Amino acid sequence: TKQHPFDIFLIWKNLHRNCFSTIRQRFGYYISSVSLFLLVSLQLFFDNSSTIRVLDDCSVKTPTS
Repeated sequence: TKQHPFDIFLIWKNLHRNCFSTIRQRFGYYISSVSLFLLVSLQLFFDNSSTIRVLDDCSVKTPTS
C-alpha cells in the first residue's frame, strides 16, 4: 500500500515530538532533524510497521519531565 505524503509528515511530526529533544541533546539540532526525516522516509518505504515500532519506542523512552 502506498503511503500518502501527509501520513509521512504526521509520523515525522510525531517522531519529532517524541524523540527530538533526546536526540538533539546528543547529536545537535541539524543532524537530529535530518536523521529523523531519513529514518521515517526509509522505514515507510520498506516497512510501515517498523516505523510504528520506532514511534512506540520513542514514546516509551522519552522522559515526561
